Amino acid sequence: MIFWAGIVIAVMLAAGCAKRGLYETWALAFSSVMAIYIAIFAEPFASTALPSASETPFGDMLVVAGLATGAFIILNGISLIFATGHFSVPFPKVLDVSTAGLLGFATGFVLWNFGAFVVCNAPVFPKNVAATINYDERVRDFNVKVFSIPCNAVNMLVSANGSFTTQQAVDNLLDKVAKTKAAKTAPKTIKPREPAEPNTLEQKRQMIGPPPELESQGG
Repeated sequence: MIFWAGIVIAVMLAAGCAKRGLYETWALAFSSVMAIYIAIFAEPFASTALPSASETPFGDMLVVAGLATGAFIILNGISLIFATGHFSVPFPKVLDVSTAGLLGFATGFVLWNFGAFVVCNAPVFPKNVAATINYDERVRDFNVKVFSIPCNAVNMLVSANGSFTTQQAVDNLLDKVAKTKAAKTAPKTIKPREPAEPNTLEQKRQMIGPPPELESQGG
């Protein structure tokens, strides 16, 4: 179900990109891939800088979603201000429409798989909904493989050591999510109350005995 929904989303984006042209579609694809890359690889640094953001069970995925959204808005805004909003690059009509459509389809499919990964792997995502849409580890691994392809390509270009792959970054993220969820759902141990100390004033009264007036009355 996740796969076919992604196909539908990708086809819809491909139709829109075919109308916009290759130049604008390329800018959209670049912003999308870079936003996903930043979200996956910068999440550990963001969580360290803002520890309160990842303390909740859904915090780590929320950080990923926030980074991706913020990076996409900034990159798309820069592209609009300095590039696509001022000029366009003409291409032959057939090349412009067909290539823009294919690139738009690929971009839409990558974005859908990334979004499905973030939403469906958040600990607060209902298990009954995941079972209804048949979302399991097999589908999750497919999601990761799809958006890992462009992210690994970017990582090879910008990283001095490209040995740390997107899959490794995702595995670290999922481990953090599992540990945070386990820590939050673990039953809290209640410490037994220490026995209260006896009233010191009462002890002193017993040691001293009753006042003299009471002793004389009693005699």
